[in-house]
Order: sequence, then structure tokens, then C-alpha cells
Amino acid sequence: MNYDILNIAISLIPAVLILVMALYYERYPPKYDNMSYGFRRGITGFSMKNDNTWMEANVYSSKLLIYPAIFNVLFCLYIGIYLQNALAKATVFSLCLFAVSVLIITILCEFHLRKAFDKNGNKKEDSFHS
Repeated sequence: MNYDILNIAISLIPAVLILVMALYYERYPPKYDNMSYGFRRGITGFSMKNDNTWMEANVYSSKLLIYPAIFNVLFCLYIGIYLQNALAKATVFSLCLFAVSVLIITILCEFHLRKAFDKNGNKKEDSFHS
């Protein structure tokens, strides 16, 4: 196997794994609070208020998670093809970028929950479901 193709494939492994996990999470969001996977407490713990807030947080965050995952795959592929001497740095940068994306998703999810539910975790009448 060509050394360059092997390097590109290795640099794509973390990004592809994240994408696969994001697609799985979007397809099969957790049905209840569990320790395996799902949107955790977020910043304020509001997602854990009740089953409705828990489900809404997981459905909403799973949809948002796919975008940075796809971007990471494309980014690593681009770096692998055009900037082969920067594969290690690109992989680290990609993982850091994904970590920042998760933080942003957490913040967006908190805002979404506050917009969709009252302070007691009851669905607001004028809210929308994502």
C-alpha cells in the first residue's frame, strides 16, 4: 500500500469514528438517562429536569453533532490530500476543533431547552420541536 494513502487513512480514523458515533446517536438517541451515551447535564443540568427535557436535549444535540463531524472528515481528507506533511498536526487540530464544537453544541442546546421549556421543565405552548 502506498505510504501516502496509509497516512491519509490513519488521519481519517478519528474523524470517521466521530462521524459514525454522531450518526448512531442521531439515529438512536437514548430513551432514558443512562451512563452509556447521550447528552449529559450540560451546563446547568436542565436537560435532566424530566424525561421530556432529556429527550429534547438528546434529539436536538444529536442533530447538531453531525455537522462538525462531517466537517472533520472533510477537513482531514483535505489535509491528507493537499498538505500531507501536516497530517499529525491536522489530526490534533481536528480533535481540538471537535471538542470546541461539542462545547458550542452544549451551549446551543441549553438555549434551545430554555426556549422550549419553562423553568419547571414543562413544554411551552409556543415552542417548537426540533
